[in-house]
Amino acid sequence: ATADQAATSANDYTTTTGTLIFSPGDQLQTIVIPITDTDLVEWDETFLVNLSGLQTNGRNVEIGDAQAVITIHDDDQAAISINDISISEDVGTAMVTVTLDLPVSQTISVNYALNDLTALSSSDYTDTSGTLTFLPGDQTKTISISITDTDIFENDEIFQVQLSQLQANGLNVVLEDDLGEVTIVDEASGSAEIQLRVVDTPTITELSGESDTLPTHLNNVSEWDTYWVEFWIDTSIPVNQGVFSAGLDFHYDTAFTSATEIEYGAGFDTNQSGTVDDQAGTVTDLYAETSSDHLGESRFLLFARLKFEPLATDQVVVDMDGKSIGPYQLGFEIDSQQVSLSGDVPVYTSVSNFSQTHIWANPFDFNDDDKIDYRDLILLAGDYNDTPSESDSQNAWISDLNQDNKVNYRDLILLVGNYGKNKADNRTITYPANYPEVWNQHLLVNTLTEAKPDPETVTQSAAENTLTSIVEQIQPELDPVQQNSLAQVSIQVVDLQGDALGHVISNTIYIDSNAAGYGWFIDTTPFDHAEFVYSSDLTLIALEDGPAANQVDLWTVIMHELGHILGVDHAVEGVMQNTLDPGIRKLPGFLETLNESSLQSEDEIDDFFSAMTEDIDLIVL
Repeated sequence: ATADQAATSANDYTTTTGTLIFSPGDQLQTIVIPITDTDLVEWDETFLVNLSGLQTNGRNVEIGDAQAVITIHDDDQAAISINDISISEDVGTAMVTVTLDLPVSQTISVNYALNDLTALSSSDYTDTSGTLTFLPGDQTKTISISITDTDIFENDEIFQVQLSQLQANGLNVVLEDDLGEVTIVDEASGSAEIQLRVVDTPTITELSGESDTLPTHLNNVSEWDTYWVEFWIDTSIPVNQGVFSAGLDFHYDTAFTSATEIEYGAGFDTNQSGTVDDQAGTVTDLYAETSSDHLGESRFLLFARLKFEPLATDQVVVDMDGKSIGPYQLGFEIDSQQVSLSGDVPVYTSVSNFSQTHIWANPFDFNDDDKIDYRDLILLAGDYNDTPSESDSQNAWISDLNQDNKVNYRDLILLVGNYGKNKADNRTITYPANYPEVWNQHLLVNTLTEAKPDPETVTQSAAENTLTSIVEQIQPELDPVQQNSLAQVSIQVVDLQGDALGHVISNTIYIDSNAAGYGWFIDTTPFDHAEFVYSSDLTLIALEDGPAANQVDLWTVIMHELGHILGVDHAVEGVMQNTLDPGIRKLPGFLETLNESSLQSEDEIDDFFSAMTEDIDLIVL
């Protein structure tokens, strides 16, 4: 029969009893006792097998040893390990789990302590240490660590939890993984904007490179101008955390202008880089870091500026055929932008919307030889006392330097004031007060669609007939002064450059012959709009497969240029928009608030363009 000792029949083996019979000649019998195999890690344990009730049948047999001790050796080994976790900085407490993979029969313990890595106990978490005690049957314990939540944007940071000094109480327990990592993730996100400004002289900043305001952005420059493109950083970062670095790539149209120099903001004084490739029109890997703290926390911070100068290879032509000196887009574009904060923490970086800067030809350089000399003077003298709108001279319009429809002593004085200057010397040109605004009246086609291989052209007579029809229809809506202005208007069909559909000089409207390659829709009944349907109060869309579909509407272009003659500037809606899509007719309507303010300040409110609405007779379908 079996008998318990440290091992018990309830847990460690199966109670067994019985009788052993030795037949004649037998010397060995076996007692079979089932042993219970568990995952419990425990000491070696014993139980007994006792012999009794010997029946010898009269033979001389005795029990020499009536008791056997059975020792059960535990072959299980428990392992202690600690997990790695990632937590948000704002969670408050990190809970690190220590695991015993098998249960144990006795109490064991292990010590723990924390080690700094990139996370520091002085600023990122609260240092702690102690002892974990596993009672019999326990398999998990938790270490609680207080996490510090700050208002500073940071990279992910790590500290360690280290286990040591295992007290296993004689059991087969090992430290399998004694190092756990806690990663603190800063879930907060910051943002920064790159602001582009074109300036004629470098902006004066504080010694740190900061400024309370941004400089005024130039929308127009002349081909002989030297100017600067500045990149400013505007961030929404928390207090006490400044900008660490900034970088970007920049592109420009090198046919018109040349980048010649990189200058960094005063605060960006280390690890500067950047490569100008004027042949490609790129500035790549423009990058620098600061060695100062707290820059750009609450003010605009100048990152870098590029100097642009007119070189011999740059040319902005005077378009004599199209009677235009511009504008041409400089094609400024920023990409690959990235701002990092203190600690080299990247934030989401965007580029703020900015107005494209246009470049204009120098109107004093009539023959585009990069000099203002006797050749230009001779050309002006040949047109002296001409009225450009009535002159047969191709050059009269450019000789009218102040664009008042007269070539007279005022233009001569302007030319003489710049006589002898040339582009190579980079000398400042004295332009008329209305330059280039008075030249900036081009209506451009929207080039999102493809031009036609064989566009519809307009004849001079068709353009004149459309102009006459429009003027006759709208004159009754105008006051006498405005009526007189329209009575003097003429129109010419020419080959305008680029995407220009039309522009006006003095009282002459110039129309591109083939609508910049998109073809004209010439409406013989321009005020019934039968070829269109309404999209909004001021926009009509050509009927699909109708005669106006995918063609540029001549009616809209002429109406637009008449608006300029009547003193109306470009607007964001209606007929005075500065771009026009093929297949679209724009109607004159109320002037936008911005235009109204501008015109009111000059007492130039245009009664016709501000009064025409959808319900008047002129636009009844």
